[in-house]
Amino acid sequence: MQSIVVRRKVGSLALAAVLAGAVSAAPPRLVVAPLSGTLDAGAVGRTLDGIKEAEAGGALRHVVVELALKGGDVKSLMALGEGLFELRARGIITVAFILGGSETGPSTLIACACKEIALGPGARIGALDALGLNEESGDKVRAWAEAFGRSPVLAKRMLDRREGLAAYHVSAPDQWLLLTRAGFEGLAEAVRAKVVEEKELCTPNEPLILDPSNTFQYTIASHHGFVTYRPDGRSDLLLKMNLVALKGEEIKDLGGSRVFGGGAAGTAFAEFCQKPVMRFLLILIGLLCLFLEFQTPGIGIAGLASLVCFGVLFGTGLHTGHVDYWELGLFIVGCTLVALEILVLPGFGVAGILGVVCILVSLVLAMVKNEPSEPLDMNALLNGTITTLLGGLGAGAGVVVLGRVLLKNRFVARVGLIHGAEIAATSEGDARSGGRGKGASEWPIGGIGTAETMLRPAGKARIGGKLLDVVAESEIIVAGTPVIVVKKVGPMTVVREHKRTGGASDNE
Repeated sequence: MQSIVVRRKVGSLALAAVLAGAVSAAPPRLVVAPLSGTLDAGAVGRTLDGIKEAEAGGALRHVVVELALKGGDVKSLMALGEGLFELRARGIITVAFILGGSETGPSTLIACACKEIALGPGARIGALDALGLNEESGDKVRAWAEAFGRSPVLAKRMLDRREGLAAYHVSAPDQWLLLTRAGFEGLAEAVRAKVVEEKELCTPNEPLILDPSNTFQYTIASHHGFVTYRPDGRSDLLLKMNLVALKGEEIKDLGGSRVFGGGAAGTAFAEFCQKPVMRFLLILIGLLCLFLEFQTPGIGIAGLASLVCFGVLFGTGLHTGHVDYWELGLFIVGCTLVALEILVLPGFGVAGILGVVCILVSLVLAMVKNEPSEPLDMNALLNGTITTLLGGLGAGAGVVVLGRVLLKNRFVARVGLIHGAEIAATSEGDARSGGRGKGASEWPIGGIGTAETMLRPAGKARIGGKLLDVVAESEIIVAGTPVIVVKKVGPMTVVREHKRTGGASDNE
């Protein structure tokens, strides 16, 4: 007995050692620190603490600061810059990834403290003078930029707008000289004679802002150290940095991974699901199943399938940046309004219409990438509208076809697409006998009654004085409408609207 206990203890210790080894085998090699809104001391502290914690694993090699800033106090900006610049001495490569719409001045200050600079679509760099830095802070920012080999002329002009700046193309050697007018006039005559082209970057009292979408400005920024990469997004940046092979556990996202983590597999899956064809299929199947679910009581297979489709669509969109949380909230509000209209409120009124609008708008916007403060991408909006409309039309056609098929399928009724358990049950013998076997007196074929609730298509009707669960044969039937039992399909009692031609009677 004692030997068994010993063996168990040894086995437990061995297992614990293996698990500990597995956990410690892949410490973070990359930290991604998303920063948005107004930068404050709290955000700076959390970011630097997160980097320090990851660095303790001993494998950290890269830090990517993802910037979508709306502003920030100078003290916080300088504190973050100093913390990032200190990583240079410890051999950690820092990358400032400026997203489109991020405030140029605050983002540029952080970028000057990083070894590499990545500008996303719509992002620009410059305008440090807008921050109102004092002389000490300005000198420190300029020193950061020069330490990473960036042009001291550009850095100085970004901080002080009093003089204009131009680029002079010299033929031999082939290069661009960045000079003020006074600096150009101070050149030796032999050098000035080699100037073949002059282009103005900014006039006096105008902020220096370099936009990489302008070919010339991109050339100046890249040649003088202010642009290293121009990625389309985070995954593209990792590709350009040759870091796509990193596993999820080797990447620490200080912003909290919203869906799949930072691993390459999760990113690949998210981007695959955001392809136009996959979006169309997810919307088509999701809307089709959503409509079928709203037509039946309870939660069935259709509801679960719809949940999976829209979960994948919005979840992967959150990961790739196409979806924001308010768009997901709009979709949920839309589904709630439609459910209320169908299950609670009579008729199809304001709630239903608003719900459908919310659902469609959220699906369209889920295909437009969110870039802070950037103009709406009209091409993406048009493509999203077309994809959503095609998906909706396909779902409508599917409902028409499936609506006729499902009522004839006994298996469907049992597994939950049409909830047979909640529709008046009949015996197999009753079904085979066309309603003339056992129980035929209670639910006879041809029995006439009144819809007590709206049939969409399932609902309740009073037939022969008894309240029964029934299913409309095709169209929606409004409460209070006369109905007639037309057939039995497995456990289902199927009715249609009864057009009275003569005196009313309980049975025909």
